[in-house]
Amino acid sequence: MNLLVVLALLVCLMSLTVGLRTVLQRVYSLDTMEDENHWFWTNDGWRIGMSRYRPRGPALRNYPVLLVHGFQAHRSDLDFDEQLSLARYLANRGFDCWSLDLRGRGLSRRPRKILAPRDDWALEDLVANDCSGAIQTILQRTGKPRLHWVGHSLGGQLSYVYLAQAGNENHVASCVTLGSAPNFDNRGGADDPFGLFMRRVRPLAYPVGRLSIAWLSALFAPAISNRIQIPPMSYLAEFANMSSLSLRRVVTQMIVDEPATISRQFLNWYYQGGFRGIDGAVDHFARMERITTPMMFMVGAKDRVILPSNVEAGYHRVASKQKALVVCGKTNGFMTDYGHGDMTLASSSPTEIYPRINGWFVQFDS
Repeated sequence: MNLLVVLALLVCLMSLTVGLRTVLQRVYSLDTMEDENHWFWTNDGWRIGMSRYRPRGPALRNYPVLLVHGFQAHRSDLDFDEQLSLARYLANRGFDCWSLDLRGRGLSRRPRKILAPRDDWALEDLVANDCSGAIQTILQRTGKPRLHWVGHSLGGQLSYVYLAQAGNENHVASCVTLGSAPNFDNRGGADDPFGLFMRRVRPLAYPVGRLSIAWLSALFAPAISNRIQIPPMSYLAEFANMSSLSLRRVVTQMIVDEPATISRQFLNWYYQGGFRGIDGAVDHFARMERITTPMMFMVGAKDRVILPSNVEAGYHRVASKQKALVVCGKTNGFMTDYGHGDMTLASSSPTEIYPRINGWFVQFDS
């Protein structure tokens, strides 16, 4: 076949793919209803964005709330739509809610320069710049001395590192983590399909580094259903706990590609165990014994990404006098067994997960 014909066919295929993705993103769009958007500059040159919901309701709370999303996601993880939004739920109960977009997604941008190197960062960069800057900005703009922190997956891991580093000067009144691993020990056994998958994929994925799935995932949206569990995608959430529409919106709107360095960190944690820094010298799990902030650790009973036993290790590690471990499953009185991604986006999250987070923050809001 003529080379020009092949190139023409490839161009047509790419154009059709881009067009289909654009259509699907419009069909499965998310509603954004925040009151305000705010930005701040980090020391390493990023313009980081946050959406804000001002407090509503008869009982206004003392401290604002910082909401931090998970890995390969953005702020919609905790502010998805009118029904599935932890940010709006807390705002309607009197909290001033700030949803952070970590660098490289959503509202956050860095000015582009010609021939600039590809953006890259590690977990430690997110703590030192994005999270620290968000806390400073929120306290300055609200005039409050402290805030509450809720983090899903990566968002909770960032809280572990921040709180351990900052000590008693952390300005965090209380913290809730949702499916956030303080270590990755004992992963990859026969009864751990996701850990085994990550261990097997590491030799192939590590040299590449960057996990690029966002562009392609949207194309599969029409075929996704809450009645069909397809590994390894189904390891990421209990599909049956979510509506098919929510699942399609997730794959078209919420998935973000992460750069090489932090992707390799995650691969190393699953492969080597532990929870170490980018250079391997700092043991973030060991440092959690410095944490004294009131902590509630929540994890799904069927979370395959982060095992309940790993989260329990963090619960025992922290020095907090006020702490709780909540395994969200039928055995403990929940209507369903929660997984990982569905902790915040299950149809039952507003009646089972959100109230517990609200109650924890109210308890430590004075």
